[in-house]
Amino acid sequence: MPKHLFFICPTDHLEPEIHQAYRQEKVFYSSLGNSIDFDTDALVHLQGWIQAEDISHITFALSCSNSIVLDALQGQDYSQVAELQGFYDQLARQKEYTEGVWQSCNRNFLLLSHHLNNKMAELKLGLGNFLMPPLTIRGKIYNREEKTFCNVYSNLICSASVSIN
Repeated sequence: MPKHLFFICPTDHLEPEIHQAYRQEKVFYSSLGNSIDFDTDALVHLQGWIQAEDISHITFALSCSNSIVLDALQGQDYSQVAELQGFYDQLARQKEYTEGVWQSCNRNFLLLSHHLNNKMAELKLGLGNFLMPPLTIRGKIYNREEKTFCNVYSNLICSASVSIN
């Protein structure tokens, strides 16, 4: 039976909510803030795992109150962790780029959506045409207050500069 792979952050404790919301058999891969680096070694390992576990769906999931992402955007208490430095720098740059554009109380959801969209694009690029039929790859953000998984915003434009003619 095909399985569903979830990329999660261990600080979110989303496993019970995922088990309740998704009936398909599940496997989990955790990294802080979904900061996994899809380098060649990780992709080779992941491709083997996808085949061995018969994975047909992949979902990147984070809580809208993810402590690692919020720390990257605010206090940076964990910035001394070498593995998180590039991730923190990327989120800080994205926050800076969007401060003048996104004047919304929902900016964290937008930044999380952008981050997960980037991770999905990275994975799709890395896997290429690895599997037929293609995998379904999605991003979800969990809202604890509403107890729901929401789709990430897609097609966000978030760059260092925008030129409109």
